[in-house]
Amino acid sequence: MLYKIYNSDLQNGTYIIKNTGTYQLQEDIVFHPNADNDFQPKPIQYEKYNPKLGYGLGFFAIFVIQGQNIKFDLNGFTIQCSKEFLLKQRFCAIIELASTPFIPNQGPSNFGPIIQSAKNCIIQNGCLGQVSH
Repeated sequence: MLYKIYNSDLQNGTYIIKNTGTYQLQEDIVFHPNADNDFQPKPIQYEKYNPKLGYGLGFFAIFVIQGQNIKFDLNGFTIQCSKEFLLKQRFCAIIELASTPFIPNQGPSNFGPIIQSAKNCIIQNGCLGQVSH
């Protein structure tokens, strides 16, 4: 299956990839989520961006790949953080290949007891731009 990705798909936070398939950028991505909430997950988003399961420091990645047999085609485009986001969120990766930024019981916060890592993942054909981490 082909999943087409636009900036609008990331306006409320991290794009989480769990399902097998090809994910393809359709434009340059400039990550600038929840500017009206100081770039943090909103309480209404806690089911998706649970502070106790990876998001205790905010949006730690633009894309989180935690599925298997994933092809991520940047399609010649660039992924980066907005300048304002970089000033507010000092801990963010462009692509994280796991559901949390640290293994259980490690790191500066409690990121939960479970980590779901990507398996058989290909990332190709684009540019990784400005990011804080």
